[in-house]
Amino acid sequence: MDAIAQKKYDQIIGKLKKDGIRVTNIRSEVIKAIITTDHPTINDIIKIVEKTSANTNVMSVYNTLNLLLEKHLLFANTFNGKQIVYEIQDVKSVHLKCDSCLAIQHLDDQELQVIDESRLKQLAQNHQMTFDHFKIEIHGLCQKCYQKAT
Repeated sequence: MDAIAQKKYDQIIGKLKKDGIRVTNIRSEVIKAIITTDHPTINDIIKIVEKTSANTNVMSVYNTLNLLLEKHLLFANTFNGKQIVYEIQDVKSVHLKCDSCLAIQHLDDQELQVIDESRLKQLAQNHQMTFDHFKIEIHGLCQKCYQKAT
């Protein structure tokens, strides 16, 4: 894991411990799999965890995902309307999705500076809601598919 991934891992483990939740080997491996894999599916996560943990209980993987979702540490996204993919929750989450080839690009923090977070917070307050995070999915055609279409 690189330094950024390690920081995310440490933050999640810290939040779980703070809430009095035991960090088992399976939980740790599931978190690592999600952090180090771009938009993994449940099957991707299970395969990764099985490589590092010989006796992987699939239900433990599902239970860990449910726990992370309940604690708001994880996003579950469906980009193609069928398959659920997971990613660690961040305050900002923006994806570009090609509607032709279904490619997904995750925008990084530098690219997201154009989004006025204070305006989003104000919109939430205007509707008597607190602001925690946002997810945006932008649809269109990637450059390759656009060139094929024209």
